[in-house]
Amino acid sequence: MVILVIGNQPGLVECRQKFGEDHQYQFAESHADAREFINSETVVFDFMVDGRDLQIYQDFSGVVFLDVSRHTWTDMAGSRATFFGFCGLATFLNREILEVSLLENTDLDKLENVCRKLNTKFAVVKDQVGLVYCSRYA
Repeated sequence: MVILVIGNQPGLVECRQKFGEDHQYQFAESHADAREFINSETVVFDFMVDGRDLQIYQDFSGVVFLDVSRHTWTDMAGSRATFFGFCGLATFLNREILEVSLLENTDLDKLENVCRKLNTKFAVVKDQVGLVYCSRYA
């Protein structure tokens, strides 16, 4: 599987730790740099919260995991991509269970499929800042 990490080196490192080296990784520090890597075989982990250009996903029909810690789902209207939310704060991705929020409940089958390919367990959680972790310890 091709995994594109957009944002920062710690995000790339954490993806490699979480999903292992059986995947091909690509990295871009900005959405402008990421455009050349996006294709139908790519799974995107978008760690960018500020300055996010969601227009790059307008014609993308793949899967995008968005760091939703300060983001609203309304910005994705009109895109063909399948969006899932995750908490991209340091150390939150590389845990036993990937906490994911859904934009559409009908996308659960796609989430199961991509997580199987990523070889990770997941839990669907309420879309809120920090996802489950913060709600447990707040």
